Amino acid sequence: MGKGSGTVIALIALFISLGLGGYIVYDKVIASPETNNPITPTSNQYFKTNYGYTYVPTVDTWFTIPELFIEFNITQGESVCFFYLGQTHLVEAAGDTYLEFRLVINGIRMNNPKCRIGRYSTVTPGGLVVDASLQHFNSTMIPGTHNVTIAFRGGYTTNYIYPQSLLVQTFK
Repeated sequence: MGKGSGTVIALIALFISLGLGGYIVYDKVIASPETNNPITPTSNQYFKTNYGYTYVPTVDTWFTIPELFIEFNITQGESVCFFYLGQTHLVEAAGDTYLEFRLVINGIRMNNPKCRIGRYSTVTPGGLVVDASLQHFNSTMIPGTHNVTIAFRGGYTTNYIYPQSLLVQTFK
């Protein structure tokens, strides 16, 4: 290999390095500069979690989860999306059992969406762990401050919910 081929290889390496460097600068700085820290939610996202056990009494009565109470704002022309996720633990018992979940918006328990889960004693000895979720989209809420939480009830045996999260996001 002569002097000329070494120079050609060096020039090829230089062009590749310049091309790769140029691509990185273009991709990271020019084409898509980061505008928000991905860890910090924007002002239109509201999120709460509850890692404490929420025990469900055996009475067929509605309760709310204060740890998931969220106040949020809607501006003119915005829609809102709600998403709840909780893991339920249906304990072993001699009888059937159920848990039911609904959104409570501005103090009003909604009929829909709803999530109802159950366990039949002959099907799942030893208890059962099931995820419960609610998702709701609303494009007709008036501008202003609103609030939301989760209502639940259960029957026949004492069960519990752990963990849970609630996300509210407004957008145009």
